[in-house]
Amino acid sequence: MANVMIADDTESVRGTLRDMLEAGKHKVVAESVNGIDTLEKFDSVKPDLLLLDVAMPKKDGLETLIDLMKNNPKAKVIMITAHYDMELIEVAIMNMTIPYDQRVIVYEIWLCKRDRFGELVLVRII
Repeated sequence: MANVMIADDTESVRGTLRDMLEAGKHKVVAESVNGIDTLEKFDSVKPDLLLLDVAMPKKDGLETLIDLMKNNPKAKVIMITAHYDMELIEVAIMNMTIPYDQRVIVYEIWLCKRDRFGELVLVRII
Protein backbone atom coordinates (compact mmCIF):
# COMPACT_ATOMS: atom_id res chain seq x y z
CA MET A 1 0.00 0.00 0.00
CA ALA A 2 1.34 3.42 -0.99
CA ASN A 3 0.45 6.88 0.25
CA VAL A 4 -0.37 8.83 -2.90
CA MET A 5 -1.00 12.51 -3.62
CA ILE A 6 -3.06 13.53 -6.66
CA ALA A 7 -2.41 16.90 -8.34
CA ASP A 8 -4.95 17.66 -11.06
CA ASP A 9 -7.22 20.64 -11.65
CA THR A 10 -10.09 18.52 -12.97
CA GLU A 11 -12.42 17.12 -10.30
CA SER A 12 -13.55 14.14 -12.40
CA VAL A 13 -9.96 13.08 -13.10
CA ARG A 14 -9.05 13.33 -9.41
CA GLY A 15 -12.12 11.27 -8.55
CA THR A 16 -11.31 8.59 -11.11
CA LEU A 17 -7.70 8.38 -9.96
CA ARG A 18 -8.80 8.27 -6.31
CA ASP A 19 -11.22 5.41 -7.05
CA MET A 20 -8.57 3.46 -8.97
CA LEU A 21 -5.97 3.91 -6.24
CA GLU A 22 -8.32 3.01 -3.40
CA ALA A 23 -9.50 -0.09 -5.31
CA GLY A 24 -5.83 -1.08 -5.40
CA LYS A 25 -5.61 -0.63 -1.61
CA HIS A 26 -3.57 2.58 -1.84
CA LYS A 27 -4.29 5.61 0.34
CA VAL A 28 -4.84 9.07 -1.14
CA VAL A 29 -3.24 11.35 1.46
CA ALA A 30 -3.80 14.67 -0.33
CA GLU A 31 -5.24 16.27 -3.44
CA SER A 32 -4.36 19.60 -5.04
CA VAL A 33 -5.71 21.67 -7.91
CA ASN A 34 -2.69 23.75 -8.98
CA GLY A 35 1.09 23.74 -8.78
CA ILE A 36 1.39 26.13 -5.85
CA ASP A 37 -1.06 24.10 -3.78
CA THR A 38 0.80 20.92 -4.77
CA LEU A 39 4.17 22.19 -3.51
CA GLU A 40 2.67 23.35 -0.21
CA LYS A 41 0.82 20.09 0.45
CA PHE A 42 3.64 17.81 -0.73
CA ASP A 43 5.99 19.09 1.95
CA SER A 44 3.44 18.51 4.69
CA VAL A 45 2.21 15.02 3.69
CA LYS A 46 5.42 13.55 2.15
CA PRO A 47 3.61 11.02 -0.10
CA ASP A 48 5.27 7.88 -1.46
CA LEU A 49 4.09 8.87 -4.94
CA LEU A 50 2.76 12.02 -6.61
CA LEU A 51 0.45 11.83 -9.64
CA LEU A 52 1.08 15.22 -11.26
CA ASP A 53 -0.97 16.71 -14.08
CA VAL A 54 1.08 18.42 -16.78
CA ALA A 55 -1.38 21.29 -17.39
CA MET A 56 -2.62 23.07 -14.25
CA PRO A 57 -3.35 26.71 -13.36
CA LYS A 58 -1.09 29.08 -11.40
CA LYS A 59 1.97 26.84 -11.92
CA ASP A 60 1.89 24.05 -14.48
CA GLY A 61 3.01 20.52 -13.76
CA LEU A 62 6.41 20.92 -15.40
CA GLU A 63 7.28 24.03 -13.39
CA THR A 64 5.96 22.29 -10.29
CA LEU A 65 8.08 19.23 -11.06
CA ILE A 66 11.26 21.29 -11.37
CA ASP A 67 10.60 23.13 -8.08
CA LEU A 68 9.60 19.93 -6.32
CA MET A 69 12.76 18.07 -7.32
CA LYS A 70 14.99 20.88 -6.03
CA ASN A 71 13.80 20.26 -2.47
CA ASN A 72 12.80 16.60 -2.81
CA PRO A 73 15.27 14.93 -5.19
CA LYS A 74 14.09 11.44 -4.25
CA ALA A 75 10.40 12.17 -4.87
CA LYS A 76 8.58 9.64 -7.04
CA VAL A 77 6.40 11.36 -9.61
CA ILE A 78 4.19 10.08 -12.41
CA MET A 79 3.18 12.82 -14.83
CA ILE A 80 -0.36 12.59 -16.23
CA THR A 81 -2.06 14.61 -18.93
CA ALA A 82 -5.25 14.82 -20.93
CA HIS A 83 -3.33 16.68 -23.64
CA TYR A 84 -1.12 14.58 -25.89
CA ASP A 85 1.44 17.26 -26.70
CA MET A 86 4.87 15.92 -27.66
CA GLU A 87 6.54 19.26 -26.92
CA LEU A 88 5.34 19.13 -23.31
CA ILE A 89 6.42 15.51 -23.06
CA GLU A 90 9.88 16.36 -24.40
CA VAL A 91 10.25 19.11 -21.77
CA ALA A 92 9.30 16.59 -19.07
CA ILE A 93 11.88 14.13 -20.40
CA MET A 94 14.58 16.81 -20.47
CA ASN A 95 13.90 17.38 -16.77
CA MET A 96 14.51 13.73 -15.92
CA THR A 97 18.10 14.52 -14.94
CA ILE A 98 18.40 16.99 -12.11
CA PRO A 99 21.61 18.93 -12.97
CA TYR A 100 22.71 19.88 -9.45
CA ASP A 101 22.43 16.29 -8.24
CA GLN A 102 23.22 14.30 -11.39
CA ARG A 103 20.63 11.74 -10.26
CA VAL A 104 18.49 10.25 -13.00
CA ILE A 105 14.84 10.14 -12.03
CA VAL A 106 12.50 7.84 -13.92
CA TYR A 107 9.13 9.31 -14.85
CA GLU A 108 6.12 7.94 -16.56
CA ILE A 109 3.73 10.11 -18.51
CA TRP A 110 0.13 9.01 -18.88
CA LEU A 111 -2.63 10.34 -21.10
CA CYS A 112 -6.03 10.62 -19.46
CA LYS A 113 -8.78 10.18 -22.03
CA ARG A 114 -12.30 8.87 -22.40
CA ASP A 115 -12.97 5.36 -23.70
CA ARG A 116 -15.83 4.44 -26.05
CA PHE A 117 -18.23 4.37 -23.07
CA GLY A 118 -17.23 7.84 -21.91
CA GLU A 119 -15.25 6.56 -18.91
CA LEU A 120 -11.92 8.16 -18.06
CA VAL A 121 -9.00 5.79 -18.61
CA LEU A 122 -5.25 6.15 -18.35
CA VAL A 123 -2.95 5.23 -21.22
CA ARG A 124 0.83 5.06 -20.68
CA ILE A 125 2.75 7.23 -23.14
CA ILE A 126 6.25 6.85 -21.69
